[in-house]
Amino acid sequence: MQQFLDFVAADREAAFFRVALMAGMRWGELPGLRRQDLDLDSARHGRHRYGARSESWKAATGCRALFPPAGAGRRMVRSQSRRFPRLGRHSYVPRLGPEHPWHRVEQLIGPTKFDLESASAGGQTKTLIHLEAPPGVNGPTATFPVAWTSAGSVAMLPAYLTSQNAWPGGPLYVIDDSGKQTQQLGGSDCYAASMTPTGFIPCISGTSVTVRDQSGGVRWTTHVADFSALSLYLAPDGQAISDGLRVETHLGGMVAMPNRFRVEGWLDKNTVVGRMVIDDANEGNLAWVSLDDPTSVHDLGFKGDFVATLG
Repeated sequence: MQQFLDFVAADREAAFFRVALMAGMRWGELPGLRRQDLDLDSARHGRHRYGARSESWKAATGCRALFPPAGAGRRMVRSQSRRFPRLGRHSYVPRLGPEHPWHRVEQLIGPTKFDLESASAGGQTKTLIHLEAPPGVNGPTATFPVAWTSAGSVAMLPAYLTSQNAWPGGPLYVIDDSGKQTQQLGGSDCYAASMTPTGFIPCISGTSVTVRDQSGGVRWTTHVADFSALSLYLAPDGQAISDGLRVETHLGGMVAMPNRFRVEGWLDKNTVVGRMVIDDANEGNLAWVSLDDPTSVHDLGFKGDFVATLG
C-alpha cells in the first residue's frame, strides 16, 4: 500500500487515493464526500468521534476527512442476518468478537469467539459449539440458524461473514441437537440465508435466483436481483418473491410496487410488509401492501421492523 501511495504522491488525486485507503471508503462513498466533511484548517476531529486517522496523511496534507462514528469509537462486527429466531424448542445465539476500526469489514482481527447455544423454553442455555481464533487470524466458520423443519433446525454456513457489497449467504444444512451438520438443503449449488416454514428456499446460484424445495428441485426461476441473500423474501407458499424493492409472482410476473417502499417480509401469500424509505438515514412507519392493490400503502402507525409472523 505504501508503494502505491508513493507512486501517486504527485498525482492531483493523491489525497483522494489516500482517503480511500486509510478510511476504507467504497467507491460510491468517495464522490459523496463534501467540503463540510473536511477540517482543512485545524485537522481536528470536530464533533465526530473519529475520522481517517493517519498521522502520515496529516503531515502530508494538513487535513482530515471526518466521518460519523459507527459505534463507541470503533466498528463492530455485525452478522449479516437479523434472523436468529427461536427455532421451535431451541434458541441459538451466535457471538462474534470485535473488529479493528481501520481494516476491511471482511477481516476479523480478533480475538474472535463463536458460540452456538441451545435452550429449551424456560430452561438453561447449553453451549453446543465453541470456537475461538487468536488475534490476527481469520475467525472460525460460524453456523447461523435461519429456519426450522420437522427434521430439526436449519443453519447457514456463510460464504463469508460480512460484506459491504454483494452477499450470497451460504449453503443450508439441517443440524442435530448437538449442532452437527447433517443433510444439505436446496442442492449443492444453492446459497441462501432463509427458508420458509413450508420448506421453500430462495437460492442464489451463479447470477440467478431460483425457488427450490429442500431436495434441490427447482420450482421456478425468478428475475429478482441476486445482490444479497438477506434481501430475498419468499411468500409462504413459494409462489412470490421480493428482493426488497421489487415483487415477482410465479404466474403474474413483476408487480409494480409503491416508489421507495422497502419490503421486509410477507404477512401472507398476498401481503408484503415493510417501510417507506424517506432518505438514506430515515424510514417511515411499518406498513403493508396487498398485491391486489399494490399502489396503496397501509400505514400501521408505528416505527419498527418486520421479522416474522408468529403461530
